[in-house]
Amino acid sequence: MLPLLSIRGLSKTYPGRPPVRALKGVDLDLRPGAVLALLGPNGAGKTTLIRVLSGLLRPDAGIIRLGSTTLNHVRARDLRSIAVVPEGDRTLWLRFTGYENVRFYLALLGHRLDKRILDYFLDRFQLGNDIHRLVDHYSRGMRQKLSIMIALLTRAPLLILDEPTLGLDPTIRTELQAMIENRFDLATSILLATHDLTFVQRVATEVGILNSGNLLLQKPIADLRALGHFRRYHIVATANGPEPIPSSLQHFARCSVSRAGSQITIHLEASNHGDFEMIVAALHSSGNIITDVHSELPDLESVYHRIVANRQEEVSGSFPP
Repeated sequence: MLPLLSIRGLSKTYPGRPPVRALKGVDLDLRPGAVLALLGPNGAGKTTLIRVLSGLLRPDAGIIRLGSTTLNHVRARDLRSIAVVPEGDRTLWLRFTGYENVRFYLALLGHRLDKRILDYFLDRFQLGNDIHRLVDHYSRGMRQKLSIMIALLTRAPLLILDEPTLGLDPTIRTELQAMIENRFDLATSILLATHDLTFVQRVATEVGILNSGNLLLQKPIADLRALGHFRRYHIVATANGPEPIPSSLQHFARCSVSRAGSQITIHLEASNHGDFEMIVAALHSSGNIITDVHSELPDLESVYHRIVANRQEEVSGSFPP
C-alpha cells in the first residue's frame, strides 16, 4: 500500500548570521489510517515541517508526495486534501461566530457542510450552546475545540494537528482521544505534533522523533518502547536478616531502595537481566524473603528522553545502560 504522505530529502534553511538549518534532508512516510506523532524538543524542526506541509513555507529541497501526486511544495489547491490545526487559535476569525467560521472555512476549501455531521461534532465537543456566539467571547479551550471540529468537518484524507490538547479540559481531551482511537468520522491519516507524551502513547500508531532538523527515527510505537534496551524491575521483599539492605546495591546506578517497616521495595532499570538476578541473589543471601517481582518495558517518555539525550547512540541503535 502506497503511503498517503511521503517526504524525501526535505530541507529548509532560514537566512541569517549564521543561517539556521531547520530541516536537514528529512525522509518520512505516513500510511493510510496511521496516526504518526512527531516528537522533538523546541527548535527540533516540527513547526517548520508543519508550515511546509501547510503551504506556508517553500522547502529549499526535497519532494513531497501526497497520494499519487508529486509536489515540490504544497500549493493552495492541494489544501483540499490537507486539514491543518495550527497551535493556538490563529486561524479563527474572532469577529465571526463559531458557525460563521465553520461555513467560511468549508466554503473556502470547497467542502459542503453536512448538518448531520456538524450536529454530531457539536454534541461531542459540547459547543452546541455556543456555536452562534462570537469567537472573541470563547475561552482558549473552546477556540481549540472549534478549530479541531472545523478540520474534522472537511473530511480531508490528511489531518495535521499541532499541539491539539493545548487548552482542552480533561473531559474533552479524553473525548478527542476516543475519537482518534475509534477512527469515526476522522481524516484517514493523522500527523500529530505535540509535547503531550501521555496523549501520544494512547493514540499514536507510530512515532517520529526530530532533533536539530534531523529525523532520528520513525517506528511503530510498540517497537519504539522495545528499542529502549532496558526494562524496569520492581522487587518487594520482607526484611529478615542482620543486613536487610545489602551494601552491594549501591553499585547499581539505576537502582532505588525504600523501606517501610519490614518491607523493602526496590526499583531497578537494567539493560540486561543479569543485574536483576544479582540483586535477587543479594537479597536472598541477606536473609530477606522476596514477596513480589514484576517487570515492564519503559514508557514512551523514558525512551524519548534517552533518544534525544543520546541521539548519536540511538541512530546506531544502541543505548547506554
